[in-house]
Amino acid sequence: MPGETLGYEWDSDVDNGFRPAGEIDMSKTCENSVAQRLLTVREEFVSDQGCNSLTLYRASSGALVFDAGTIQWSWGLESDHDGDSQNPPDPAMQQATVNLFAMMGLQPATLESDLVPGVQPNYTSPPTSAITSPSAGATFANGSTVTISGTATDTGGGVVAGVLATVGYTPARCGRPPEHCSRPERSLTRRPAAGRH
Repeated sequence: MPGETLGYEWDSDVDNGFRPAGEIDMSKTCENSVAQRLLTVREEFVSDQGCNSLTLYRASSGALVFDAGTIQWSWGLESDHDGDSQNPPDPAMQQATVNLFAMMGLQPATLESDLVPGVQPNYTSPPTSAITSPSAGATFANGSTVTISGTATDTGGGVVAGVLATVGYTPARCGRPPEHCSRPERSLTRRPAAGRH
C-alpha cells in the first residue's frame, strides 16, 4: 500500500472468536509503534504494535463483504484527495479494486488503459471443511499441544485459501495445504470454516 493509504484510523483483524465463517486475510501490514491503539470498548488506549488486514468473506445472504480496514483506501486509487502528499495512484490497488468489483458483478463503464477488466467467478457453492481429529467434545490438559487434522474442499469453482479452526476462544490458523495446524490450548470447540480466493 502506498504512503498514507493506511491512514490515521484503521482496523485490526483480531482473533476474538467472532470472525465470519470463511473470512480470509488478503494482506497484513503491521506498525511497531502505534501511539493510540484502542484496547477496550471503553476507549482505553495504549501505545503498542498494531496490524491491519484486508479481509474478504461471503455472507450467508450471498453478499461479498470486503473490508480494507482503513478510511483512506481511496488514496491509493487516485492522487486527488486531502492530505499532505499527493502520492500517485497505485496500479496494484486500482486493479485489485476492479477485480473486487467484478467479483460483485460490477464492471466499470470506462477503464484506464493500464488496467484490465476483472472476471466474475462462477461459484456454485461455498468451500467446506471438517475436523477429523480430535473428536468432538475432546478436552485436554492446560498447556498440552493438540494437533488438529481435517479436510477442506472447494467443489464450487474456487480454491481453498485457508482454514480457521477455533480452539477454545483463540483461533488457530492453518496453513496451506490446510490439512494440519498446531497450537497449545485448553479445550477444543469444533467450528472449522474454509475460505476461498
